[in-house]
Amino acid sequence: MPQVKIDFNKMTKAGLKSVITKFEKKGMKVADVDAPNRPKRESGFLVKAAKLIFESGQSLLIRVKADGTVFQVKLNNIVLPMKHVDNMNKAIDEIIDYVKSNEAKYIKAKQKRLSRKKLNLDKAPKVSTTQRQRFEQSESRVVELTAESEGLQQKIDANQDVANTKTGQLGDLNSKLIMLQDRGKDLETELNGLKAELEAA
Repeated sequence: MPQVKIDFNKMTKAGLKSVITKFEKKGMKVADVDAPNRPKRESGFLVKAAKLIFESGQSLLIRVKADGTVFQVKLNNIVLPMKHVDNMNKAIDEIIDYVKSNEAKYIKAKQKRLSRKKLNLDKAPKVSTTQRQRFEQSESRVVELTAESEGLQQKIDANQDVANTKTGQLGDLNSKLIMLQDRGKDLETELNGLKAELEAA
């Protein structure tokens, strides 16, 4: 039986545009796409994965083999038991049904997690420090910054020494160049004089 395929070489946001468009035409807005287009070897064969994030926050992971066959689809890290594996449009309709039927449950769980997180933050014990402790912390930080500053100054000094050496070498080379140019002019003048003498002879 033929299976739904996606171009293995184009597992990017742009490469998945046709799939994203199919979802959005059905009213399922894709808010974000995570498709690094990086292959991984699993059980002896290459696999690429792309994740579509819907507006509700639900994520759809699509896993594809090297021949482009879509072999696994996960909604919020749960494998979907797909029936329509041979027709892209029907498969997308099936996925949308899963997303919509799970949306209320997902949002409720998300709100519960946020509430629990906020509660934990509210219960977090406040850390109080005495003036003496704050002074010691500041003093310690000053020592660290001083050491760091001294280290940077040493690097600057070392680089300056190298720069000075290079500058001196450049000056020597320039002097030699000028000498060679002057010598070349002298030789050219001497050569012209010899030519004139030969022509006059």
